[in-house]
Amino acid sequence: MNQREQEIRSIFESLSNGTDKFQHGYAPVYASLPANISSIFEIGVDKGYSLLAWTQIFPNAIVHGIDTDPKVTGEMINHPHLSFEVGDVRTYETNMLYDVIIDDCLHDLDTISVAWYRFRNKFRVAYIIEDVRPEIMYQIYELLTTTNPDAQIIFWKTSNYKGDV
Repeated sequence: MNQREQEIRSIFESLSNGTDKFQHGYAPVYASLPANISSIFEIGVDKGYSLLAWTQIFPNAIVHGIDTDPKVTGEMINHPHLSFEVGDVRTYETNMLYDVIIDDCLHDLDTISVAWYRFRNKFRVAYIIEDVRPEIMYQIYELLTTTNPDAQIIFWKTSNYKGDV
């Protein structure tokens, strides 16, 4: 494990009461991104702890998130690089172009597909779909490679969290 990955792992672990990024073992995935990421859009923020993690991992980034029922409180509310709002992936509109888009919403084929079709032209560096279940991996792979033949697809498998892929 390199130093960047260890730093990210530590951030995820420190926030593990509010985000499952540590339990899912995502540190290597996010350590593979350039450190100079300047903008992140996360779909599905729940309590907002992952938004806070992004501000620590990518300190120069402006981080924005949506959720149909965000439960964001505390230091996330007034953080200068962080914003969030109530929004549904099926209807949310943005003119922004983000370095990274993270799909961490309902984890079902329908929602992942809608998010991809709506936001696939809104990222520059990476579009990350978290928590893809094994039974829909092939359909997700087909969706991404059919609509973006140059897509580089990585399915991340962890062994320390039930039902995780």
